[in-house]
Amino acid sequence: MEYGKILIKSWQYLKRYKYLWFLGLLAGNSINSVFYSGNGSQPDLEQIDGLKKLNPLNSTGELVSANVERAGKVLGENISNSYTEQPLFWGTIVLIILVLLILAIYLSITSKGALVFSIDGLEDGKKMDLKTSWALGHEFFWRRVSFALLVFVLYFVPLLILSIPVIVLAVFEMVIPAVILGILLCLVYFAYSVYLSLFIPYAERILFLGGKNAYDALKSGLKTFNHNWKELILIYLIILGITLAFGIALAIVFFLLLVVLGLMSLLFYSISSILGIIVISILGIAVLLLFAIAGGGISAYSSSVLTMAYRSVRK
Repeated sequence: MEYGKILIKSWQYLKRYKYLWFLGLLAGNSINSVFYSGNGSQPDLEQIDGLKKLNPLNSTGELVSANVERAGKVLGENISNSYTEQPLFWGTIVLIILVLLILAIYLSITSKGALVFSIDGLEDGKKMDLKTSWALGHEFFWRRVSFALLVFVLYFVPLLILSIPVIVLAVFEMVIPAVILGILLCLVYFAYSVYLSLFIPYAERILFLGGKNAYDALKSGLKTFNHNWKELILIYLIILGITLAFGIALAIVFFLLLVVLGLMSLLFYSISSILGIIVISILGIAVLLLFAIAGGGISAYSSSVLTMAYRSVRK
């Protein structure tokens, strides 16, 4: 496997085909996953408190919070309780949330397929664009949904089975055996989950590019990983390293932007409180948008590397 070629070409595709960033954004990569990708760790609360003390946005945030709180009280007093007590009101809210959830699932799943088909088509010398890639992803939507449901079963059923003996011991008040067994079974389930997560991305590409159903794709993905586990694990480690480096750089940029925006907001707020709130809101939205685009870029890049790695071991 030509690792350097895969990494370089993936970056070249991102630079040339900007729609890949959009697909990566829709695929569900979040800013939080960029900061904490791969290790599942949580930030140190003491460090966060220290940053808050140094953050020049604190004073501005207090001023903004005061204004927002007053505005919230006014809005709350003007909303009639009769509307919130009606079943139609809550039914509409639930319906809107449900529609948005379904839309988000559709966009995420379709964009995942579109990313895979885009890179595969570009590697074959085909002319790919957003419309063509999206049509291919849309065509495989329901097959990818069945794949997701099967993967959920593979994760959930073993967890349920392993939980039963621990629950039984706890019910009979055998606390120490329950804790010991629970820790051991957690380690077993963790190893099982890691193993699943290693071959599922390749099974997903077999689902899209190999024309197989969900079950056959998972079997083929398992076989592909077992036969090429050294190369594929190395690809994962490379992606993890790039993602962590990107996350650290992004965190530094984010902190610097906080300092700059904090100083700017204080300046504008000293001139006019309303002007200060407007300026910081616009700049804040712009920063969040830039970070979302950056997250979409790293998502598309990771997907491209995995797709090209799959093509390499498939030959």
